[in-house]
Amino acid sequence: MHAAGRAAAVRGGIFFKLLLALTVLGAMTALAWMLLLPWFVTGRLRERTGFDVEVRSLMVNPFTGRIAAQGLVVKNPPTFPRTEFIEARALEIEADLFTLFTAKPVLQRVKIDLARLALVKRADGRTNAEVFQSYLLEDRPSPGRSATPRPPLLIRRLEVKFDRFVLADHTRREPVVRDYAVNLDRTFENVTDT
Repeated sequence: MHAAGRAAAVRGGIFFKLLLALTVLGAMTALAWMLLLPWFVTGRLRERTGFDVEVRSLMVNPFTGRIAAQGLVVKNPPTFPRTEFIEARALEIEADLFTLFTAKPVLQRVKIDLARLALVKRADGRTNAEVFQSYLLEDRPSPGRSATPRPPLLIRRLEVKFDRFVLADHTRREPVVRDYAVNLDRTFENVTDT
């Protein structure tokens, strides 16, 4: 083998090793993303809202705009007399990436599969949904600052499955708790009002 052939073989070997190293690095990054993302998101939500959040699996693809969560459970903080809040079998969002930073974001598909939603009103009259939303969205107006209006949104296809709704009112001496079997399974098209 002459010198030019040996140099080409060495370059080919280096290129192959570099390609292999990049493939392994990419696989390790994807694995870390899949394993650490649920832990990071639930920890961040817990820290920001005070509500305990668990998720069995969470997949986020920033290149396609798809988010899928399985086994999502949100529990009330100790300031509420009941722990139950949200028990979702599945939440899926497919967004149109090119519209997310425009005046009117478009979500191609949203699927909400709720096993149970519990609306709990504590003694001070605030519900768990109000408290969670105020912490999550940070839309509480402070003196001198008004709440920012939410941008209009278009959901092309909204699939909702909702099994049970619990309404617990703890503002009275004797709490009133009602459990309703909703059994809703509907699909909506072109939803603009959240």
